[in-house]
Amino acid sequence: MRPAMATSLAAIGLIALAGTVAYGLHGELKPGAAAMVGIPGAVGAVLGTALQQRLGNRMLSFLFALLLAGLGVKLLI
Repeated sequence: MRPAMATSLAAIGLIALAGTVAYGLHGELKPGAAAMVGIPGAVGAVLGTALQQRLGNRMLSFLFALLLAGLGVKLLI
């Protein structure tokens, strides 16, 4: 599970960078809005990485399953 998380974070970073460059080239980049999304996202990635290093594989799997179940219930309601 840990390599999948690392790969996912790397992919998200590259996609965000590509989107930022594309919007910037078209003159549509809004630094305030980007900061409101990007800064908490970067902090969350760092804190999430630190947390997942401290938790066992079983706990990570359980928390992920709990997240998916919660999202499923929210979508049904």
